[in-house]
Amino acid sequence: MADLGSRQGRREERIYLASDLDSALFDDELTDLVRSVDEVDWDEREGVLKAERQLRVGQLVLSTTPLPCLDEQARSLALVNLVRRKGIELLPWNPELRQWQARVDLLRQMDIQNGQAESKWPDLSDTNLLATLEEWLTPYLGKVTRLSHFSHLDLASIVRNLLPWPLPQELETQAPQTIQVPSGSNIRIDYSQHPPVLAVRLQELFGLAETPRIALGKQSLVLHLLSPARRPVQVTQDLANFWRSTYVEVKKDLKGRYPKHYWPEDPLVAEATARAKSIVLSSKSLPNPFDALRSLIFITSKAFPLLTFLLPISDKLVNAFSIMRFEFPKVGLPPTIKCLLVESGHNLLRGHARIK
Repeated sequence: MADLGSRQGRREERIYLASDLDSALFDDELTDLVRSVDEVDWDEREGVLKAERQLRVGQLVLSTTPLPCLDEQARSLALVNLVRRKGIELLPWNPELRQWQARVDLLRQMDIQNGQAESKWPDLSDTNLLATLEEWLTPYLGKVTRLSHFSHLDLASIVRNLLPWPLPQELETQAPQTIQVPSGSNIRIDYSQHPPVLAVRLQELFGLAETPRIALGKQSLVLHLLSPARRPVQVTQDLANFWRSTYVEVKKDLKGRYPKHYWPEDPLVAEATARAKSIVLSSKSLPNPFDALRSLIFITSKAFPLLTFLLPISDKLVNAFSIMRFEFPKVGLPPTIKCLLVESGHNLLRGHARIK
């Protein structure tokens, strides 16, 4: 090809002067120009690993022949280069593994920030993993011949094996997946952000004076305080200050939007709850507990005739409970117990009405 060019506005080149190539010349007079190259690379068009022997003149490929036996080292290098070109996301990551990676990175960064020359926690960042693919990924690429085969890799086990013992055990202690809050719920910590985030309903933190901490108390969590509907209400890393200065205003807003929920005046002495909805303990809406007791005696005597002797003394029994100050809502019972007693009272009154 001696002459080619293109016109303005056209993307393709046009050949104006060329001659046929007699490939037989490279078998005789020009044989010294020909070199044989074994090429193992990823075929992007077909999505497979291709291995072939090429006869080249410079960069011009004269012919290709498939290689029946693939060199394992060349094969692994081709796959590693493919991962580098496409990025670490080519591997089958999942959210849980990403969280695990972030937990390790948090503890490593804390060591570095504290002035340690070298952290005992390995560098498992995406950048370092890409730079060291030959060391940790190559041994597991034996069955990968197609792009889809990467999804079959047990990446969680492969990456977790990079953490030497006893660091896996320390990881669970210093950077746990979840943390228990006063309501008894185990809430998952989000390590994808720094500092880590704990998103939890405000009612589940009643009674907790200080912000939860991890890493042996060295790292406080960022609290995303949520409404009963799990909508963001406040973000803080100082829970004590929130109770002291901000809770009053937040409580007014939440009390207006969620009037049936429990919003105590003093959150530090209130009982935390994980209930999505609460029962309002109001003297106007509650049944008289003594009427409920009378109903219980009446229903029991109807169901069990041998207990009819209770009817004449029902008023005395009720008076005895009254003396014990068994009344709502003054009695200092936990809200959950009160709710159960209230619901039982409603059911007893409905049962008494049906029997009558």
